[in-house]
Amino acid sequence: MSTIVKAIIGVIAALVIVSVLAFAYGSTNNDIDSYGITYEAGSTDPAKIEYWATPSGGKRTAAPVAVDADKQKGAAFSQESIVAAGSSAKIIVTPVGNTIASCKIVLDKRLGNNATVLAEVVSTTPGQPVTCEKALPKGQPQGAIPS
Repeated sequence: MSTIVKAIIGVIAALVIVSVLAFAYGSTNNDIDSYGITYEAGSTDPAKIEYWATPSGGKRTAAPVAVDADKQKGAAFSQESIVAAGSSAKIIVTPVGNTIASCKIVLDKRLGNNATVLAEVVSTTPGQPVTCEKALPKGQPQGAIPS
């Protein structure tokens, strides 16, 4: 076998090894790229609500955008959303009347008892808005809970 053929076989073998290692790393790198969030808001009067979520129809890793919503008098507000890792989950509740408002950000609410409350605020002054916000870390392994 000539030296050129041996060199070509060596290069091909090296490329195969690098490709296998790259594939193996890519398939085992299961970092969280987005979080399942449930936003909740409360007040006895209607309220204006603004929360941040991945744009509808967008990639789940897209930067979140502000979404406006209204809470009707006496009705509960709960909205499931996707928020990209490395972004912040945020909700602002502004009561229309002179009532107490509250907000909550829940991680993986569908897990029931295993759901984690990331932020919860109740206003201390009637009529004042409340804000819940939680930075969601990037590069966390699957199953990690943001602290």
